[in-house]
Amino acid sequence: MDWQAMLGESLGLFAALVSLACVSSVETALVGISDAHLRESGVPRSATLEAMRAWLAAPGPMLASLHLLRISSVLAAGILGYRLAVVMGGSAPGVVSVATVAVVALVLGHLVPRALAKRHLVPWAFATVRIVLFVSLLLTPVVWPLFVVARAVAR
Repeated sequence: MDWQAMLGESLGLFAALVSLACVSSVETALVGISDAHLRESGVPRSATLEAMRAWLAAPGPMLASLHLLRISSVLAAGILGYRLAVVMGGSAPGVVSVATVAVVALVLGHLVPRALAKRHLVPWAFATVRIVLFVSLLLTPVVWPLFVVARAVAR
């Protein structure tokens, strides 16, 4: 067993799971926010408040960016999990390890972050909305054509 390869694959898998957890929680918080939350928050006029209003006015492209990031994280975790099993020689313990990682990924990478985001909806949404806007801007060349095609197909 090549320990350096196993360590590299494990660290990559960990990074993919952290990415998945972050994107899942941010998406949950932003989708759950409403105009009523903004009025009740008592946050004075700021760049973050304006970013929240931009999210509420047109969430589609930004949500598409989050979906792209989440799908990329899941694919990366799957590929790295498979590669980790290969590095472990495809043995029974390797397969069990990958299956265990899949369950842990579902719970810690998706369900728990979403539950935490729902519990702390407004603070988490306000803390992350500007980052989402920035990432959405960076991903516009990839997301915009996909978004246009999806809208055309949906008509």
